[in-house]
Amino acid sequence: MSQPILLDRLVKTVPPMLPKAYRWIGEMEEIAGFVGGSEGDVYRGIAKVYERIEKSIAGNREDIATLTSFVEKAKESR
Repeated sequence: MSQPILLDRLVKTVPPMLPKAYRWIGEMEEIAGFVGGSEGDVYRGIAKVYERIEKSIAGNREDIATLTSFVEKAKESR
């Protein structure tokens, strides 16, 4: 709530990202490979987040529900 510009960006970008999460796994892994070393760990971590989202879409949708709820609450706070 203390970062309204960031919150607005998340409200606009998270919903359309969800069904495309699978695309970002490889992208983040490629960036991690380019950066290399422990510096690439952040991108490997982001790839795992996108992988988790992809699995949630195909599975119990728990993470999708959490993200969707976050976005809805953020919309209400604006």
